[in-house]
Amino acid sequence: LDQLAARVNDVLAMPAPRLLLCRTGQRAGMARETLAKLGVSGLSVIQGGIEAYRAVGGDTVEGKAVMSLERQVRIVAGSIGAIGALLAIFVHPAFIALPLFIGVGQVFAGISDWCGMGLLLAKMPWNRGSAGASAATAGGCAATAPAGCAASAPPEA
Repeated sequence: LDQLAARVNDVLAMPAPRLLLCRTGQRAGMARETLAKLGVSGLSVIQGGIEAYRAVGGDTVEGKAVMSLERQVRIVAGSIGAIGALLAIFVHPAFIALPLFIGVGQVFAGISDWCGMGLLLAKMPWNRGSAGASAATAGGCAATAPAGCAASAPPEA
């Protein structure tokens, strides 16, 4: 998402209609808003994302398995909380601010559906596509013209 403005020409190079797809549809919706503001038309978001597509029987091709951002946030938040508590016990009571800060941040993320730690982790090198990846697939979302889609149509019901 943070690369869309810089790489809007890569998206414009794809013929319309352009399908935006991510795991649940949330990031694809944000991508559509950003691209529309940049003058890109012919955008459609697959509601419910790849999870909804799979739920109706659509076939997909799995890429390299990566740890979800949600799991990464849990690991980092838990680690900072535990380290802060240990530092508060063994070094100085002021370190209690670390787990307090993380706890408040997690409550805020739950209420607002905005997670700063998740956004920071998304920018880490291991969460980035390869250097040669296009803007269309960077950040876990895909934008493609229907003929280039890596998923086949769901079977007839």
